[in-house]
Amino acid sequence: MMVTIRMKQLLFFSVSWLFCLSVWAQNPKITKIDQGWKFYPGGLEFAETPAMSDSLWQKISIPHTWNATDPFTDNHT
Repeated sequence: MMVTIRMKQLLFFSVSWLFCLSVWAQNPKITKIDQGWKFYPGGLEFAETPAMSDSLWQKISIPHTWNATDPFTDNHT
């Protein structure tokens, strides 16, 4: 009789502990990546280095349309 009560307590504790772990594991960390981006409409070598000046680059947010100021339009007038 005593073994059955101990087994039930152990089972209850184990299931409760696993439930708590699963709830804790599903709490995602949200990182926003849509701010602080800059765009330069050309290829540059070593643009990822800290020494590269990005003062002339266009400040953008994501999503970004790189050809928003495209000289080609659909206006045929």
